[in-house]
Amino acid sequence: MKRHPLIWLSGAQPAILEQTPGDRAKYQGIGGAVLTTATLAGVSMFFALQMALRAPWYAALPISLVWFLAILNLDRWLVVSIQRGNRAWLVALPRLLMALLFGFIISTPLVLRIFQPEIETEINKIRQEQTERFQGDLSGGEVGRKIDALEKQETALLQTIAGGGTVVNPEEDPQIVALRERLGPLEKTRDENADAATCELTGDKCRDGSRKSGAGPRYENFRAKQREAERQIREIDRQIKDRRDDITATSKTSREQTLREANESLPGVQTQLENLRQIQSDEQQSFEQANEGNTGLLVRLDALNRASAGDFTLGLWRVLLFLLFTVIECLPIFVKVLQLYGPPNTYEQLAEEHAKRSVTTGKIRAETHEQALELEQTSQLSQSRSLVEARQEAAQKLGAMTAESELRVAAAILAAWEEREIARIPKHLDEYVTSTHDPIPEPGSPEPAPEPAVTPPFFGPGAPGVMPYYAPAFDEDARRADLEGRQPR
Repeated sequence: MKRHPLIWLSGAQPAILEQTPGDRAKYQGIGGAVLTTATLAGVSMFFALQMALRAPWYAALPISLVWFLAILNLDRWLVVSIQRGNRAWLVALPRLLMALLFGFIISTPLVLRIFQPEIETEINKIRQEQTERFQGDLSGGEVGRKIDALEKQETALLQTIAGGGTVVNPEEDPQIVALRERLGPLEKTRDENADAATCELTGDKCRDGSRKSGAGPRYENFRAKQREAERQIREIDRQIKDRRDDITATSKTSREQTLREANESLPGVQTQLENLRQIQSDEQQSFEQANEGNTGLLVRLDALNRASAGDFTLGLWRVLLFLLFTVIECLPIFVKVLQLYGPPNTYEQLAEEHAKRSVTTGKIRAETHEQALELEQTSQLSQSRSLVEARQEAAQKLGAMTAESELRVAAAILAAWEEREIARIPKHLDEYVTSTHDPIPEPGSPEPAPEPAVTPPFFGPGAPGVMPYYAPAFDEDARRADLEGRQPR
């Protein structure tokens, strides 16, 4: 049967489906649904890469293709793994939840792409709000406060220089301005500690707490902080008064000195002011670059939420499109699950019978294979036993043949020795007589200790005139060579 891609995607067996042509369209539809979901997943990944990472199309395309193949195989596995059974819903439930999860993830970039004009408009508003918030934080921060103080000091110095060294308003003197800036935090600290001490002593002016009255360690602590702040305030007030008096006194007598001091202080103030303004400008520029580059999925989701919050139509269509894409992504699983609650079609019945036959055939093949292995093992064991018995029998025969050969050789050696010794007797009679008869001891003499009789052996070392005979050792290699009909090594 010719294979069809949609049939393969549906997980159906072509050989069985060939016998049920009426069910072919159903499984082609399931395969088409799997292909559709994978295609939407690839398109969604393409949009997500372009929106979140600003990836060019030639970089986003291969990644989207890999994602398309991954979702294609995943959906095919989910469809194939859902089968009929007593508890099919337990098997289908986790797969359905997985399909829903992937459906939510895949449908989000598609919805964002459809509402891109509305999202871009809202993103511009978000950027403007963030810029204003950053500028406020930048002006109210430490750098902004220093810039404000230096600008006031620069204005005072310029007025002094413009007036020829005369300070028109003592309150605009840089030292007095700096001293008054220190008064604000100290006055706040004094008032807060005074209220806290009153709360501890009388129970009045309490922001929270039990409001119990009475002097204690906490009261004394607050009073000490209050007195310290008051002391510093008095000291600053004295310095302001002294500076004001100095300005008033010197404005009439030392205009040249005042002008010289202003000219000397102005460049340093302007340099500090320029450096701080540059730092502020760099921070502003960095923020603007980061703010312009913030085009990811999170800011787009935030923009879509804000755009749809006040627009019922936009919110409704957003929900409907999101559900539409999610249902499309889960469509193959939905179709497969719905099939479980209907009567089995012809293909399913044949597939079940085929599965049963496959199980039976597999069991028979397994049993046949085991029996064949047992027979092979039994044959090998019998062959090994026969080989051992044959070797034992051959070893016995070889031993008997070796013994017979040794006996014949020994008999031949004995005959040759006997003939040679008989020939030597006439010439060596005394030697043979002395060696075989002991001398008779004289009467009255002590009998010598008997010496062991030394009889020349017939075989082996020491036999007169006889070559030593050594029985050949039993050579296993020679025995194997005889049995195999080859020359020994």
